[in-house]
Amino acid sequence: MRGRRSVRPPALGPAHRPERIAAFFDLENLLYPLRAKGDIRPGVQALGRFMRELEARGTVVTRLAVCDRPLRRRLCLQLDRLGIRTFTHWGGFDAADRALVQHLRGDLPASCGVVIIGSGDHAFAPEAARLRAEGRSVEVLALPTSLSGELRRAADRVHRFITRGGEAA
Repeated sequence: MRGRRSVRPPALGPAHRPERIAAFFDLENLLYPLRAKGDIRPGVQALGRFMRELEARGTVVTRLAVCDRPLRRRLCLQLDRLGIRTFTHWGGFDAADRALVQHLRGDLPASCGVVIIGSGDHAFAPEAARLRAEGRSVEVLALPTSLSGELRRAADRVHRFITRGGEAA
């Protein structure tokens, strides 16, 4: 086409690049109150809303959750629809916490600048501090009633995990 010059879009600088996000969830911690009541659907719905918020912010590169076998059996299809890979742990005291920390250390892409930790457990505070020391932004998704002060201080940002009805998920 004569006389027309192709116009190249301006290169996006670091401030305009979408965030690359990795999300790691301790489902036993997040869904405990609902599991005790016998209905975890509101928690799954709240997790779906949170994932859509993350997708609106940037590229969610990793979506990973850990829980026990019975919970995984109840949730695996619903979480698969959200793109969340679910892993079971072998049981025992703080097994989900230990398994999720191992996934944080082994499955976190170097390209992710934002790390979401879906748990309020203090066991994740040292990991959050380590990730921040690496220059990553650490955000916590937790029940308002079960967020440890240590993890709150180690995080850059805290998201409250609640259902549409306003109750703790």
